[in-house]
Amino acid sequence: MKIGPDRPQVVWRKRKWLCSNISCDRRTFTESIPQIPPRARITGRAKTEMALAVLDDDRCVKAVAAAYGCSWNTCHVAVVATADPILGVEPEQVSVLGIDETRRGNDVCGLGTCVTQRHRDIVNALEVGVR
Repeated sequence: MKIGPDRPQVVWRKRKWLCSNISCDRRTFTESIPQIPPRARITGRAKTEMALAVLDDDRCVKAVAAAYGCSWNTCHVAVVATADPILGVEPEQVSVLGIDETRRGNDVCGLGTCVTQRHRDIVNALEVGVR
């Protein structure tokens, strides 16, 4: 979130509490709120905004991570965590897959065929070097 030409920076100083009760299993506690759970470095709201930017605005993860000042991995984890409940079950298996490729540059030769930019020839695979 930008406000004017500069990005605001929120600094939250968590207090660490010590339990003096001898029978207490956990000796120390830190302050937390639901949006920033313990050991979290980014808010839940920021994670949601990053995920929506990738999923709804069709922006790439790298660009969104750079805009929010975090790593690609942090942004990707937020996207996956948001998308998994929405997607739910796996989609049906693909029965037919169409591939539409365009290639620029050198011709490609393979076993049995040589594909050029002008036409397609059937050639003897033993007489043609395979690249």
